Amino acid sequence: MAVTGYVTAGPTCPVEQAGQSCPPTAVHGSVVVEGPRGDQIAHSGTDAHGHYNLALPAGQYTFVVDHASTALPRCPSVQVTVHKGVSQRVDIACDTGIR
Repeated sequence: MAVTGYVTAGPTCPVEQAGQSCPPTAVHGSVVVEGPRGDQIAHSGTDAHGHYNLALPAGQYTFVVDHASTALPRCPSVQVTVHKGVSQRVDIACDTGIR
């Protein structure tokens, strides 16, 4: 089934103020899909907006973000259950480390 989503990083401003827009930014890289034993099943690059698109059979997976930087942003691994006949959206929110 189709699994789509966005990989973004935030916060992008050190201090958010009323009336100031501070949206997350796109993460450029790829989403790597691992099976239950840690083997790579699939991957999809992200576009300029952080969007990715995957076609996966039903099953249990771990989504891992692979990006050029080794330190920041920190992107969590996400556990995903894909159900037969159900398309789903899985967004991944990374931490820029800005405080």
